Amino acid sequence: MKYVLPIAGVVLVFLGIWFFLKKDSSNSTLTENQSSPTPQATRMNTLTTQPPKEVFFEPVEGFRERITKKPFGISITPENSPIQPERFRGFHTGADSEFEDVEGDVVVRAVAGGTIVLARRVSGYGGVVVIEHLYQNKKIFALYGHLDPKSIPPINTTVTQGQQIGILGDGGTEETDGERKHLHFGVLNKDEVDLRGYVPEENELVGWMNPLDLYR
Repeated sequence: MKYVLPIAGVVLVFLGIWFFLKKDSSNSTLTENQSSPTPQATRMNTLTTQPPKEVFFEPVEGFRERITKKPFGISITPENSPIQPERFRGFHTGADSEFEDVEGDVVVRAVAGGTIVLARRVSGYGGVVVIEHLYQNKKIFALYGHLDPKSIPPINTTVTQGQQIGILGDGGTEETDGERKHLHFGVLNKDEVDLRGYVPEENELVGWMNPLDLYR
């Protein structure tokens, strides 16, 4: 009996050390798991912190493919213009999408949600609609030119993305102010509406952005 108690004490000591080490190992594993998220969790965190990509609707079907004569920024004179006869001169502030080959109505739609700030007949355009949109959290104005004035909504109308805002005017009529059937689409990145379709100096294009940048 005199050896039983010392042996029992030694066993208890070893059991205590084993229990302590096991508990410490479990805590270390838990701490490691908490501080080192799984790859899937890391990917999810990355996805949630990235800003959503803005997606803009095309103002007319086939808008980009039909920019064949007057893209943004081209220098136009009566002598070099791809449109003859030409009555304008300067650097083009928008992009023209051509529809002379299309009979019937061509629907024009809002590229994003916004508010119509101008809707009327304008010299050189015929019917014009200007909508205030947001782009990268900044205000921009989108100008939709050469629309049939009878088809456009009134000023202060709130529109949603893809909503119809007019019909292209017929070429060679008052609806387009005598111009061919096409959409002039301009995007202003300044604080006020500017209806000019051309500017005399290239450096003045700073007030506009290339409409194709909305789709890149």
